[in-house]
Amino acid sequence: MKKKHIVIGSLVAVLVLGGLVWIAQRFEVGKEEKKAGPVPQVQVSKVERKTITETVIVYGSVVAQPGKTHSISIAFETRVRHVLVAPGQFVQENDPLIEIELSPGAQVQFQQAKNAAEAARKELKQTQERFNL
Repeated sequence: MKKKHIVIGSLVAVLVLGGLVWIAQRFEVGKEEKKAGPVPQVQVSKVERKTITETVIVYGSVVAQPGKTHSISIAFETRVRHVLVAPGQFVQENDPLIEIELSPGAQVQFQQAKNAAEAARKELKQTQERFNL
């Protein structure tokens, strides 16, 4: 009878240990958390109400109806300051369509030309005075 109790006790102990091992593997007890990969670095700041200003520089074409186009060229570099008409709006002859302004490079060239003209006038005046013309 003692032998029978030892065998049954051993069998119960093996079953209990086997169940504990199965539960530990099933729920991954004792293992560290799985790493999902590198954690991205982020910056956090307070939410503030501000005005958003954005300058957009674009290049494109204005397409008119076929046969209704007129080319106008300007001998210097410019930028469009304001568009005075909306797409699809009817306009009359001589109505202004856009306002333009000199580009920064053209403004510099214009100022240089004015300075050169003024210097030439002064030189002419000095030459005329020298020869009493």
